[in-house]
Amino acid sequence: THPVMFDCCDVPTGATSVTSARNMRIDAILYQTRRLELIDATDLNDENTSCGDEVPIPNGNHPSDHIPVTAIFRVRSRLQRGHKTACEWYLRLAGRNCSIPLNLDQLREVYEFVNRGRGERLLLTELR
Repeated sequence: THPVMFDCCDVPTGATSVTSARNMRIDAILYQTRRLELIDATDLNDENTSCGDEVPIPNGNHPSDHIPVTAIFRVRSRLQRGHKTACEWYLRLAGRNCSIPLNLDQLREVYEFVNRGRGERLLLTELR
């Protein structure tokens, strides 16, 4: 199973297509929250990017039948990914809701994160 199946989020937007025939979202950006942090996204309510309910597109300002969605992401560092994975591991261990089933590579990542700066090492078998 591909990791995006469990760690997939979309950039929040409103309707990206307001024509005489439809008013709906037809464009989306999907990303993995474990690897990327959403910093900013197109504000479709901004008058410079908005289609406006009263003027359907395409029109003189928007030659397409949809408004493109843009986003700015920050790539999470290895330490940040380890922290996020360790949180998921803890939630699973504590019997709370967690969204990502952890595979062996991710358990290794938790192991490295938990042992960072420790004098004694936990064994990987202790994390299972």
